[in-house]
Amino acid sequence: MAMEKLKTCATVLFADMRGRGTVESAPMNTNRRFKRYGTESWFQNHSVMMGSSALAQRTHDILRWFAFLETLGHPLSSIHLVTQGTAGLAALFAGVLAGPPQSFKWIDPLPDWDTIISARHYDYDQLNQGLITFGIARYFSMETLLQVVQQA
Repeated sequence: MAMEKLKTCATVLFADMRGRGTVESAPMNTNRRFKRYGTESWFQNHSVMMGSSALAQRTHDILRWFAFLETLGHPLSSIHLVTQGTAGLAALFAGVLAGPPQSFKWIDPLPDWDTIISARHYDYDQLNQGLITFGIARYFSMETLLQVVQQA
């Protein structure tokens, strides 16, 4: 019954990649979650020690959601992807890797990393260790990646 409903009506799926929104993991220490040395810092440091990054893991989670939706008959080319804030970077990477969705909307997007790199001061609450992607500015600008996911 649920599968038939899924195919006959508009479907909305809310996903919270690794506890960025209302579903939060327990704090790892007494520092605030997104402050220096807080829980995000802890996750990022452990990810780096495992040879990955928190952003890569979140991107992988989104790719898994895309694969799940495809098994239900919803290929990425039929999906309207809406994301917000820092979660948008993982969604952007997933959209580039998997192929462009039908549409991509980023509410409250992050500034391009060229702007971040050249800035003397930036908002650490918004731009924190959870967004680290070592060396990516050598290869792509955020504008280039946005063009890829918005070409549909």
